[in-house]
Amino acid sequence: MPCRRIAYYFLFILSCLVCHDVSGQSQKVADSLAKIYKKGTLQDTATLELLRHLAFNEVKDLKLALYYAEELITQSAAAGNHLYLFRGFFLKGNTKKLLGDLEESLEAYLRSIDAARKAQYFQGEANAYGAIAGIYSSASNHRNAMIYFNKAISTLRQSDDSVSLAAAILNAGDEFHTAKIYDSALLYFREAEIIFQKADYLIGKAYSLGNIGMVLANIGEDNLAEQKIKEATHILEELGDYYPVCVYLLSMSDIHHQKGDKPTALHYATRSLQLAQHYGLKEQISESSLKLSELYMHAGNTGESFRHYKNHIVYRDSVNNLDAVQKMADLRTEYEISQKQLELFEKEKMLAREKWIRNALMAAFCIMIFLAAMTYRNFKNQQRKNQKITEQKEEIERKNEDLVSLNEEKNNLISIVAHDLKSPVNQIKGMISLVRMTCKVDEESATYFDMIEQSSVRLSDMINKILNVEAIEATQLNVILEPVNFSDVVRANVNRSVVEVNRKQIQIQTSLPENVMVNSDLRYTDQVIDNLLSNAIKFSSPGKNIYITITHHDTTALCEIRDEGPGISESDKTKLFKKYQKLSATPTSNESSTGLGLSIVKKFVDAMGGEIWCESEPGNGASFFVKLLSYPRK
Repeated sequence: MPCRRIAYYFLFILSCLVCHDVSGQSQKVADSLAKIYKKGTLQDTATLELLRHLAFNEVKDLKLALYYAEELITQSAAAGNHLYLFRGFFLKGNTKKLLGDLEESLEAYLRSIDAARKAQYFQGEANAYGAIAGIYSSASNHRNAMIYFNKAISTLRQSDDSVSLAAAILNAGDEFHTAKIYDSALLYFREAEIIFQKADYLIGKAYSLGNIGMVLANIGEDNLAEQKIKEATHILEELGDYYPVCVYLLSMSDIHHQKGDKPTALHYATRSLQLAQHYGLKEQISESSLKLSELYMHAGNTGESFRHYKNHIVYRDSVNNLDAVQKMADLRTEYEISQKQLELFEKEKMLAREKWIRNALMAAFCIMIFLAAMTYRNFKNQQRKNQKITEQKEEIERKNEDLVSLNEEKNNLISIVAHDLKSPVNQIKGMISLVRMTCKVDEESATYFDMIEQSSVRLSDMINKILNVEAIEATQLNVILEPVNFSDVVRANVNRSVVEVNRKQIQIQTSLPENVMVNSDLRYTDQVIDNLLSNAIKFSSPGKNIYITITHHDTTALCEIRDEGPGISESDKTKLFKKYQKLSATPTSNESSTGLGLSIVKKFVDAMGGEIWCESEPGNGASFFVKLLSYPRK
């Protein structure tokens, strides 16, 4: 059993304590409280507290537990009590997760975060982040899991609850451990150990030490790993918590078995079984017996393997499981066959055995000579191939280094030129303003000054775009994925373009469903739509139409912006979304274009996990599509 189950077992306890004051769930408590609830004698906060206890303690009927949680949400919202509203949504999220409704569970946790913030309940907010991280972790989404683990940690650092902080750090470390990022896992586990030590929270310290031991074992520091695990098991044994001790011993057996150290693996598995049997831990007796069965099977000892597997079946209490019964039957058959073979070997005549051995040795000798010759020939051929591959690899690496160097020089040159151009352009703009203030110019000269000023403004905008795209290329985008109303973003951009649209006498036709939610970054989503709509206006002639539609699917939302402009040729399509690529079509009112906008848009959409593409035929306008991941509907 992996140590991952230990961390979630530990965090589940803390999660319950955050939402409840008692040490654990109890169906008896739920049954007795249900009688009080039916009487209806309690009012106000007392009723909310009763519903909270009912939703927490009802473990036999999860649908009934969900009913209590939803009733707590309804009454808390009506009373304006944000603390109990948090507890209601959090308990709903827990129950939905147990029922397997992960999307609804995720939505409930997100709403609990909002309530916790309004109640200024930092520990509750952090616990909700941790629960969301757990959902993503169970789905093997390491990236999103770490985002929410880090949110939980940063929130708890604002509170005085050091134990919950250490627990969140422990779980984040376990996520790194599962992803096999051992250096980060080790840092998180050690920080959790330090905090638990300062808080004198022994069970947390023990779990941290045990997890540190698992990481050290994975990176080959077996002696130190065993020392940490021994220290952890010593603490846990004093606390009477033998379940994780058995798990740690079994995990050490797995690690040594993978390394080929079968005796040590057998030693740890045997210790785990003995401890589980001593304290009556049936689940661990089953797991340890299964591990011993596997180890003895690999060692060729089918008799011991069968005995331990039979013990595993008994304690697993799954005699009716056909697969298990079949496996046990297979083990029995293999054992009986091996016994029969031994009997036959003992009854063979000595002469026949000697003849077989002699013939086998002769055949083996011939095969060895043949294999040695083939191995030598293959070795020489492989040497020649490796030499050739090495030379080709070195040549490719040299060319790649040259290309990287040339690309860096190009980017540096572009940035330097663009930056150096800013000063003279700004001087031109300043001199025009100065001439206008200090000199009297006739109407014709004023027209020329206006043209010069407009040209300098366009040039300044182009320089700024060049500098912006170079900055974007040089910096890691800080994308924050969150629920974004796609419909509102598109509608806001349409409203902002009304002046330019009226100037060019263009009509915008929209089909925008209400509240289409996507999982994206609000800033970047707004910039993407702004750029695509601006391009559609820029390349549309007066009197034309622009059509904007949003369609919502199960997991995605698609926005199409279609114009009636000149369209895009096949050769131009290959240049789309690349830097400094100007297309053959020109803006209809001499608007400026640097060829940078679509390259920036592409980078933003990719960073948000979306897709962008264009469909167009020359003379029939162009349609740009933006597809983003949907956010679960409420």
